[in-house]
Order: sequence, then structure tokens, then C-alpha cells
Amino acid sequence: MADSTIRPSLDQTPPTRRGRLTAAVITILILSIASPAYATTTRLEFSGVQQTIGQGDPGRSWVSGSIEHVRGRQLFGLSIPDATTGLPTGTTDGRLNYNLDLTTFEGRVWGAVTIDYGDGGFEGTFSGSIGPANVPGGLLGEFQFVGHGFGNLEGTQVRAMVRELIAFGSATFDGVMFTPGEE
Repeated sequence: MADSTIRPSLDQTPPTRRGRLTAAVITILILSIASPAYATTTRLEFSGVQQTIGQGDPGRSWVSGSIEHVRGRQLFGLSIPDATTGLPTGTTDGRLNYNLDLTTFEGRVWGAVTIDYGDGGFEGTFSGSIGPANVPGGLLGEFQFVGHGFGNLEGTQVRAMVRELIAFGSATFDGVMFTPGEE
């Protein structure tokens, strides 16, 4: 006895089903061909210290009510990453902006900084908060830094959390560097 099951031919398959099947097959082919070409990114966790050593341009500052406003204050310093990065001590040149409530000593801070290690470095921005520290006359700044590499660090990205005792000009940082791999 012959098989009486009716099987539709490809011509009888609904068009939406054929389209989804074709799209799935093309996607699988593209991914299997393209995957080996993707480069791997190296992720390196690091820490270090930063020391402010001076000020350049004082920028602009004013007080309105109980809020002190500062725009464009230039700070110079040293950035000393741990040995895992393979980077030497670098120089920092930053532009600082903040709004600080002089009654609570709390506020917001933001700006831009360049860290130069000689043959390359990072340019980036930072933002965060400042508030009272548990030391006489001290303020604590906590902010995120996000930067991209230049020179021999071109293509590298960096993200770091910085904690600074502002009255003493010293900071610690913990971060991650992302370096693109070779294809």
C-alpha cells in the first residue's frame, strides 16, 4: 500500500516560513565564516597612585549663595600604575570643574585629563562626587575616569575608579585596560 501522507513541496511552503529558513541559513553561514576574523581583546585589571604636584591656570571661580563654582582649574601631577601594566610613571595634566556646597562640603566634580607616559598615554574625562573625609580639613573625591589611548597605546581603552584625599593631593585608582588583539 502506498504512503497516503501528503507532504507539501517547497513550492507549497508558506512564503514567511521559507524567508525565515533562508535568513537562518544565511546567518549561520555568515557567522561561521566571519567568526575566525574577530580579534580578541585583552582585559587587564590594574591599580596605582596619583599625586597632584601643582596648579597651572587657576581657571574661573565664584560663589553664589553657599555654592563655590570652579571651572577650568589646571592641575599637574604624577600617575604611578602598578607593575602589571608595564607602564612607567606618567605625568598628568587635567582641567577640573566643580560645584561645592560650602555648608555641607558636598558637591560634584568633572573634567578632562591627559596622562602621558612618554611614547603614549591616555586622554579622557572624569566625573563624580566630593564630600567630607574622615581626616581634618580633608575632602574625599570619588570619580570615574574613562579614556582612550594615543601614541603606542592607540586603540587601548581604560576605565578607572579614582579615590582622592583632596587636601593632600593624593589618590588611589583601580581600573581595567582593554587592548584590542591582532586579527
